[in-house]
Amino acid sequence: MKPTHLITLSKYVDSAQKSTHNVGLGTLFTHVREYNDLLKKTLCLGQFIAADKDGKPLEKLPKYTYLDDPDQTEKYHEYNEALQGVIFEGWEVVKTIAPNVIRLRNKSLGLCLDFTGHEEIILVNHQTKSRFSFPLYLETIADLAAATTENPLKLK
Repeated sequence: MKPTHLITLSKYVDSAQKSTHNVGLGTLFTHVREYNDLLKKTLCLGQFIAADKDGKPLEKLPKYTYLDDPDQTEKYHEYNEALQGVIFEGWEVVKTIAPNVIRLRNKSLGLCLDFTGHEEIILVNHQTKSRFSFPLYLETIADLAAATTENPLKLK
C-alpha cells in the first residue's frame, strides 16, 4: 500500500489496517516497516526539487535546448536523474535568502521551507488565512509529517 500523502506512522497503520482486508499480516508489516523507514530519513533539498549532489537547485532546461550542445545534454540528464529523488509534489524555489539559505514554497498548502547551509530545515510559515505560526525546526521526514498533520504533503 503506497501512501499518496505524508502522514504520521500511527495514521498510516490505521489506514493500512482498514484498506488491507485481503492481505496477510506479513505483508501489512512489510508495508508499515517500509513507511517507517521513509519517515526516519533525514530531510534534504533533493526530496522537494531537483538538486545536485551538493544540494544546489538544478534548473529545468527549455525543451530541445540540449540536443546540439554536449554541456546542455549533460545538464539535462543530471536534472532528470535528480528528479528521481524528489518524493514530495508541488514545491518550487522562491528565492535564495542568503548564500546558503534556499526558500521553497508549496502554493497549494501555503507552506514555506528554508534549507540552510547547516543542514537545518525550518518550516518558516504555515499560512492559515492571514495568521502565521512560529518557525519549526525539522530534521526527519517524520518531523515534517507531524508538523503538517492537518494538511498533509502530497507524495509522488
